[in-house]
Amino acid sequence: MSRPITMAEIERQLLHNDNLLAQVEQKFFEQKRKILELERQRATRKTSVATLIKRAEKSGHHVTSVTMADGAVLHFGEPAPAEASNPWFDDLRATKQ
Repeated sequence: MSRPITMAEIERQLLHNDNLLAQVEQKFFEQKRKILELERQRATRKTSVATLIKRAEKSGHHVTSVTMADGAVLHFGEPAPAEASNPWFDDLRATKQ
């Protein structure tokens, strides 16, 4: 990409060139086209967890849990019974009676 034209260069060219406006317009539209092309280019999106799970199951792998980038773990499948492993529920039942 060529460097932008300075005002001093424009003044110099005005004195020596009648075709300056066409040159300036051409450079302007070239730069504008390049900027528009850069804006149109999108960053690729990360693949969603749902899509990754579908791909894995399609290839024959059964997905039971997924660990996310932030460390959170998502478990799929049968929910574990909370009552059997949580002693706090026993204390609540004793207080209600």
